[in-house]
Amino acid sequence: MTIEKPSKNEDEYFARQDAELIRKERDSIAIRADDDARHSHVGKCPRCGHDLHDERYHEIPVQRCGQCGGVFLDSAALERLAGHHDPGILGRVFADLSKALQAPGRHT
Repeated sequence: MTIEKPSKNEDEYFARQDAELIRKERDSIAIRADDDARHSHVGKCPRCGHDLHDERYHEIPVQRCGQCGGVFLDSAALERLAGHHDPGILGRVFADLSKALQAPGRHT
């Protein structure tokens, strides 16, 4: 029984197959790494990295950092503020936020 040596075409075919599998695996790893990095920041303050806490001011949801006092609104909250029938709502929301930031016991 003789074993034939693979032809050059076979070697090239399998080398291309292996290269394609390696490329797909690297792409998959990169996508998972991007997803992991993106999800590691969810609920964290973009300024200082501490936890954000959900709060509501005049039915407007905001996220506030207990460490640095940063206040963050998502696009839905901004749309609610922009579409609110009461033009003074924005001032009241920020006035209440300002009072909350000055309240005793706030961590800075």
